[in-house]
Amino acid sequence: MCILKFMIIIKLARKNLEHMSHEPLGRASIADEDDDALPRRISLAERIEALQAAASPRSSYRMHLRTSFSAELTSATRSLDVNAPSGTAAASSAAPPKAATSPANADEGGTAAPGSLPTDASPKGAPEWQWYGRSKWHPYGAEVTTALEEAYQTHATRVPVKIKGASYEIHLASKPWQQRRCSTGAIRNVRRVASGVRTELSMDEKLAEAKEQLGEANWECSVQRRVLRESQWTAERAIAAAEARAATAERQLHELREQVEHQQELLNDAQRRAHEAETSQWREAEAQAMAEANVAAVQEAFEARAAVEAAEAKTRRKKEVTLQQLTREAEERAHRAEAECARLQQQSFELAESIDQAHGRPQSWTRNLFESIAAGAISGASVLSSWLRGDGCAFTAHRLDPSSAEYDAVAGIIRDANAQQAHNLGIGKDVPMGPWRLDLDLHKTGDDGHRRSLQLSAVWSIRNPELWRKFKAEEDIVSHDLHRMPDDSPYRHALPTDLDGLVDGLHLDPPLNHAANEKLLLHGTKPEVLFQILNKGLSDKYSGGIFGDGLYFAETIAKNDQYVRADANKFALKDLHRELYGSDTVDHPAETYYVLLCRVQMGCHVRTQRKLPTATRKRDYENIDRPGTSIWGVHKRELCEVSGQNDGARIHHHALLAETLPLDQGGIISRHREFVQFHKERVYPWMLLAYHRVLDGKLLRSG
Repeated sequence: MCILKFMIIIKLARKNLEHMSHEPLGRASIADEDDDALPRRISLAERIEALQAAASPRSSYRMHLRTSFSAELTSATRSLDVNAPSGTAAASSAAPPKAATSPANADEGGTAAPGSLPTDASPKGAPEWQWYGRSKWHPYGAEVTTALEEAYQTHATRVPVKIKGASYEIHLASKPWQQRRCSTGAIRNVRRVASGVRTELSMDEKLAEAKEQLGEANWECSVQRRVLRESQWTAERAIAAAEARAATAERQLHELREQVEHQQELLNDAQRRAHEAETSQWREAEAQAMAEANVAAVQEAFEARAAVEAAEAKTRRKKEVTLQQLTREAEERAHRAEAECARLQQQSFELAESIDQAHGRPQSWTRNLFESIAAGAISGASVLSSWLRGDGCAFTAHRLDPSSAEYDAVAGIIRDANAQQAHNLGIGKDVPMGPWRLDLDLHKTGDDGHRRSLQLSAVWSIRNPELWRKFKAEEDIVSHDLHRMPDDSPYRHALPTDLDGLVDGLHLDPPLNHAANEKLLLHGTKPEVLFQILNKGLSDKYSGGIFGDGLYFAETIAKNDQYVRADANKFALKDLHRELYGSDTVDHPAETYYVLLCRVQMGCHVRTQRKLPTATRKRDYENIDRPGTSIWGVHKRELCEVSGQNDGARIHHHALLAETLPLDQGGIISRHREFVQFHKERVYPWMLLAYHRVLDGKLLRSG
């Protein structure tokens, strides 16, 4: 755009310079009277404007013209001021008027010429009639001059004439004389020059002529500016149109490219489909050929396989018959062995009582030893029976009848929790996020408006001879350590729990051994590890808490409910479902959770409820019975030693009891007591409880 504007300006400047180079020569003929066709002299102001548009700011020619014109105008003005008479203003008012503003009237709108006649003689020797236009006087033709001279001599006031076919009317009634064009009404000034007199303008006329030339130059400059602006607008419109056409062409080119790309994609897709069809046909032909070639071999292979399967089935039936017969015989021998063991056990109990009486030992010490030996024999028979069944399961689970007394006694655990611990359900940092969880902050300030409760689903009695044998062997050690305590020792006293009332309803066989301070406690677990626990027992290495690795128990199910997880996948845990429900897949009516009712040997337990004031280790807690001392021994895996035994031997505490104490008083547990056992052989899972969660009277379901 800038280049186009510059080219237009250069072109117009060049045209003005060419126009300035043509100087008019003398007078114009009467045939050139038309305004647009008359040649005229270019004024100094017009030259300056043209040079300003065409030349550079440093043009010497432009500066020369401007300086010359300024000097001439200044000189004329000074002469007028010095030589003009007092009537200069009147003479100046009689000067020719400024030309009309339109190009058509540029040589027809002047004012009257001065009244004084020139003093120089005319070279022609006769009067001459002249008209004023284009800043100077021009002579009439011979015919018009004759008509005007006759009218002047006869004192006529109106003279009609024709010039170049146009009609004019010259008025001689009053000065100045005027010529009016009939078609347009344009007016010129007219004068008569006497013969023998040369025409010479006065200083006022020169000044008026110079001012008129300056006005004409300004008008021409404005015309050139207007033409330049119109040229610029035309060029801008042309450029905008060209840019629009270029954008349209570019858009069309882009569309054509997209069409070409689309056609190329269609072509590639067609080629790909053709290649796939060709490949598919080749594969089908190859497969058909292979099938036809191998049909005989396949038929022979099927026949051979059928023969092998028939032979294998025959062999398998023989093995099954033999195995069933051996299994029946082994079971019969196992039953006979168990009966014999029971008979021998009864005899050993009687012998144990006589031995204890003879040596002054506790009444159950020798009997417990014999029970362990007998349990080992029974365990061996049970393991043999399990191996013969081929299920690899070392425990048996017997589901209790909901109408039995034992089931009702276990249901009392759920009833007590709903009646006394409902406000503690769903509380704890270990409760997963969900509708069942109640934030501890809400528990402190008030519940969240939901009613929570538990519903018992099923109860199983667990029998694992191997775990029972280990449990009884450890029970002898713990009871022997307690027997060494003085009679007035606090460790000889029974440990009361909230589950003591459950013992009478369960009819435990054998009953709890108070000599080892044996208690029934609850342990919550996950269904993924439940089968392993029932098969191999609890592990004290994979259970952690505030007191480190160990087995944690509670006396209320509201505490265990924090750590349990739902058995929600009916297609997983096939071994567990087969042993508990008799089927690999179980469709639970709602989320099912499991809690173990365990027999735990608490023995000589140590108690704590706050951290040691002088603690140097992370889990240093104070012994309640010996204030200022830690509950731990030299190693954290062992509890501190028991003081006050009869024989002076060094005995470590068997278990830990964490008592409750408000947190603002320095307590570490504020809601439920915790029982911790650090030896897994001192724990035996006696029963398994399955229950559902109930929120606002509705069972919580999976998903």
